[in-house]
Amino acid sequence: MIGRAIFNRTPLPPNRFAPLPLGAVKPAGWLEEQLSIQARAARETLTARFPGADGSSSWLGGTRDDATSASEALAGLVGLAYVTGDEALVALVRRFVDWTLRSQTESGDFGPAGLADWWPKLMMLRVLQRHFTATADREALKCMDRFFRFQLQTLPSLPLMGHAAARAGENLQSVLFLYSLTGQPYLRKLCDLIRAQSLDWTDELHIFPHIRPTAKYRPWPALEAGLKAEGEFSGVDQKVNGREYHLTHAVDLAFGLKTPGMINLVKSGFKEVSAFKVGWSKLMKQHGVALGMYTGDDHLAGANPAQGVNLDAVCETMVSLSALIGTGDEFGWEMADVLEKLSYNALPAAWSRDGRCSQRLQQADQVDVSLSPRPFYNAPNDALCMSERPIGLSEGGFAQLASSLWYATGDDGLAAVGYAPCTVSFVAGGERVRVDVSGDYPFGGQVALRVTVKQPCEFPLYLRIPGWAEQAILTLPDGELMQMRGGEIACVRRRWIGEESLEMDLPMRPRLTRWARRSGAVELGPLLMCLNLTGDTPWNWALIEDEPMKAITGGGPARAFKQGVRDVRVLVKAARTDEWAMGGASCQQPPVEPQADGAPQVIALTPYGDSDLRIAQFPVIPPSKG
Repeated sequence: MIGRAIFNRTPLPPNRFAPLPLGAVKPAGWLEEQLSIQARAARETLTARFPGADGSSSWLGGTRDDATSASEALAGLVGLAYVTGDEALVALVRRFVDWTLRSQTESGDFGPAGLADWWPKLMMLRVLQRHFTATADREALKCMDRFFRFQLQTLPSLPLMGHAAARAGENLQSVLFLYSLTGQPYLRKLCDLIRAQSLDWTDELHIFPHIRPTAKYRPWPALEAGLKAEGEFSGVDQKVNGREYHLTHAVDLAFGLKTPGMINLVKSGFKEVSAFKVGWSKLMKQHGVALGMYTGDDHLAGANPAQGVNLDAVCETMVSLSALIGTGDEFGWEMADVLEKLSYNALPAAWSRDGRCSQRLQQADQVDVSLSPRPFYNAPNDALCMSERPIGLSEGGFAQLASSLWYATGDDGLAAVGYAPCTVSFVAGGERVRVDVSGDYPFGGQVALRVTVKQPCEFPLYLRIPGWAEQAILTLPDGELMQMRGGEIACVRRRWIGEESLEMDLPMRPRLTRWARRSGAVELGPLLMCLNLTGDTPWNWALIEDEPMKAITGGGPARAFKQGVRDVRVLVKAARTDEWAMGGASCQQPPVEPQADGAPQVIALTPYGDSDLRIAQFPVIPPSKG
């Protein structure tokens, strides 16, 4: 592992927070169990889910036609391997990295012979970058440098195409990473060239014209025909059908969310700084559902909780959020609230208990998982079914959560973004520092932090207070109490000696959040709560507005998601409503003005991430009609 965090080099705008090297944060408690499940599943299903790993992959010199799928598999596995330290997965990543380094030609190009597509190479750049931070292997940096010189010479005649143009922010992120390490002037010229060939995500997020489901104005057969007539999408010839396809594609959009932030480092401007905040608000208003994500099956599908949410889009949104937090001072900590919500809800719900199977799409209101046809835009009928999908980008989701929990700060300190159990080992105040985070977060609000230093040293410890918290009580090592509000950052600056402890109390009170069509969802801290459907459990309930809700949390150590009964519940008052019925294989949208059919009852809601079938976004009955 490298010994320092990579901060922006001048003249790039300074960043207050920088990501820690891969492996500096090691999971503990329930998160360690979760990642162990994921790593074991990837290892044991490798033959079936990543067949090229046997040596036949084009990224190992084999004949398999898997340039894109293999590079995306490695992009997912590299974090999982180095965060868990799984020896078999680390060896697999190193094998692919070594071949990639050896494949580099005198021109600087690398990869399978004859591969002209930029996109698989951009994914391997992510692998090389993360491999470097985890191992300090300077050969990876040399390879990146030679490749970027090749790219600078080649992009004018062979521009970014397809996903590479739509996801050019990924390219920019890798180039800027190397620039902050080396300061080579040509890299800034390359950034200008890449920016010119990228989709304009800055304007898209500000203007956001795609306020309706894609099917409403561009039915898939018509868009598909238009794409075939235009040919491959090019970054220098952005034709209308290609633009519509990529701007509304859920995974492309997840990559695009970070693009203005990357451009801001090269061409700082108000529009770039504000693009994410403005765009995310509009995106969630028009296409957001209660699990904290926009729909996309596989294109933007509106705010109906029965439309699909793409798992790869969830994981890449997490990557974009993590990148933006570490990009500069301009980006707010509200991104960490979004990152947490995705990590503890949408991510675990889409995986099976054993980590072998996942859903391509999930529904916030998911009452049936089958091959039955659904009104998805262009996703197949089996998109909801749990299956051993090929290893890909989503394999890195839990590792992304772990590696994003802590950041280095520009004043030689450490900053906590999240409080899942983990151990941080890094340098602060000029000395090696270890921070152990324990507790049952996010299933409870009690967090303990133990700071250990071998030599006395002074440095600041920044602690983010989640936006949902009405207040937080921080107990300092000397017993002093600090009271903070949600959205604030506590700064504990002191001379640390030996082993010192802090405690944080984040009271979790149930709250009702509102969504499209006057629907409501119940949240507890960062957790979305849902009615977990088993057997013949009736699903068409409506919440009674303004009724008190009661949270119940049990004792004992927290477990990974879906690993048995979890004693975290919220009791709410609800009534059946016959207006809410099935619409084919999915439930209809929640009725706007539901009527109670029968007396109100108390029902128990449990964490969304533990569920397979559920209702998480309910119609709401006003008190006078309950």
